[in-house]
Amino acid sequence: ATSTGGNSPTYSFDWTIGTSLNDSTISNPIATPATSTIYTLIVTDTIGHCADTAAFTVGVVPNPDVQISTPTDSFCLDDNFMVLSATPDSGIWSGPGTTINGIFSPALAGTGSHDIIYSLTIPPSCTGKDTLILYVFPNPPVPTVVAYNPYCAFSTIDSLYAITIPGGIITWYNDISLTDTLYTGNPWYNIPVGADSFDIWVTQTSPAGCVDSNAKITIEVYQNPPPPASDFNPPYCAFSTIDSLYAIPSGPGNVITWILADTF
Repeated sequence: ATSTGGNSPTYSFDWTIGTSLNDSTISNPIATPATSTIYTLIVTDTIGHCADTAAFTVGVVPNPDVQISTPTDSFCLDDNFMVLSATPDSGIWSGPGTTINGIFSPALAGTGSHDIIYSLTIPPSCTGKDTLILYVFPNPPVPTVVAYNPYCAFSTIDSLYAITIPGGIITWYNDISLTDTLYTGNPWYNIPVGADSFDIWVTQTSPAGCVDSNAKITIEVYQNPPPPASDFNPPYCAFSTIDSLYAIPSGPGNVITWILADTF
């Protein structure tokens, strides 16, 4: 406010509503009202004590009340994008991996905690904001499976073991589409072996619920050799000695092992 006239160039100022002013005794205080406010100023000539009054109205436009309706959530790095929502509409989104129209991509955001901001500006440049926190977790590495190939047909594998991250969950599948679950756990004990080699697919799930790309292992199965041909002609006399027993191996490199019938 500017004062003129009176008996002296020295004036005192008194703003009747001073709670939202930085100083209620100066001519040009800074006003920060929360709502529209009428300020009354009394100006007094300090010599003649003449006074005058003026009123000033400061109009306040409230910032828009914006609210994000999408809840705080977590994602795996390879999850699909998500469309965010907030009210009122026509605002602008910003943040890692987020388009201005509210499409969030975990892969573009990267792993970690991300602050996603929604803002709406109305005349005269009043802005309301709300913040959403989204978490992106990494996918675990592909597990390394320990298998001691080969195995004999119709035998039993003592165990299959996968090297995992701490807290990782291993699942074994019978098909590449990961729909036929064979076992969940690690190690996997006492696996029956059939007549032929076969494939097993393995996934690892992290404590955050993220799954790696599957690993495939092939269980190599060798066919059991046919029984050897024998070259001896029982019977023998009691308490006699058999000069020798001889068996013809069914294949090159096969090893013949003799086992007493009552211990077999």
